[in-house]
Amino acid sequence: MKCNYCDGLHLLNFIEFVIVVCCTTSIVPTGPPGTPYASIITTTNVILNWTEINISERNGVITSYIIIQYGEGTNRNITINTRSNATTHLITGLKPFTQYTFMVAGVNSVNTGPFSNSSEVFITAEDSKYKILKN
Repeated sequence: MKCNYCDGLHLLNFIEFVIVVCCTTSIVPTGPPGTPYASIITTTNVILNWTEINISERNGVITSYIIIQYGEGTNRNITINTRSNATTHLITGLKPFTQYTFMVAGVNSVNTGPFSNSSEVFITAEDSKYKILKN
């Protein structure tokens, strides 16, 4: 049971029963996911992977992840909501032979936590070839 208006432990007596209600303050995740890495890179796609947030730093169930995509030669970053708690995501619509980096943050029922470290620089394939990376 969540209790947003108190801190600590409260005892409620009902006839012969004692009910213990633990009150917690809802907070965002306090830890980041692991540094993202690519498993497959094509001319326009990257399969991005990362490890989960440490269980003690989730502060609830992780419902989705936010990915920030930084692309070489772009004036803006792209924000992607995975709408899933999976720790892998297909990034599409990239430009061939272009450098990209990514950061990931977990989202719980309250809001978004801290972002991971930035990934290595990935370079999309130059033509129809693709790279399979081993980590």
